[in-house]
Amino acid sequence: MSNSHDMEIKTVSVINGSLLSAISLYHNPTEASNTAVLIVDEIDKWSSETLENSIIRQNSQRTVLENAKKIGCRVIVLHEFREGDYASHIREVVDTPDLSCVKQRWGVLSSDTKPKLLPYLKENNITSLIVMGGSYKLCLKESLIGRASSGLLNSGLLQHHITVLTSPTLMSPYKPEIYPLEPKFETTAITFQNTDQVRRCQLKWPDFTLHQGVRIYTEI
Repeated sequence: MSNSHDMEIKTVSVINGSLLSAISLYHNPTEASNTAVLIVDEIDKWSSETLENSIIRQNSQRTVLENAKKIGCRVIVLHEFREGDYASHIREVVDTPDLSCVKQRWGVLSSDTKPKLLPYLKENNITSLIVMGGSYKLCLKESLIGRASSGLLNSGLLQHHITVLTSPTLMSPYKPEIYPLEPKFETTAITFQNTDQVRRCQLKWPDFTLHQGVRIYTEI
């Protein structure tokens, strides 16, 4: 990759445009630059989500999965504590994921995963992830920026130079009223800031978008 592109993908961006049109820019296997889809703790229906919003989210996730698979992106399913069935609308598109792994504690890389996720990303030259799933207040947030609790510092994906591509309709529970087009960043947000006390006080989305390497697209 060129230096200018490196500088571009390391910035925090809320982009008034399409995620689908951007995926191919980050998935370039001939230059050892691969994009994969990471599905985090997804279920069929979230209690805080209306039926209409649930359908919108599921359709968006299916569309992105279908398009990503067409261009050869791998699909990774991440489970909380134990491996089991994942959401039926995901299974409609992905019968067998390329990697299915289980978090040992909160956060993707908190105490490693089984099988190991980070070595898999490195071995397959995966430099960017299309992240979807839920919930944006806990699972996704901790997966991206890590978690500090009880004296433990658990790293997130963004500390491992992974570029994250996502869109509000890919996150659970989908509540369009939470996602104004203009980003409202928490200027004090830093990695590992979400301790138990801070996590309870700062649940407004999207505090993690301050971190370098996150690109939020307003449309899929």
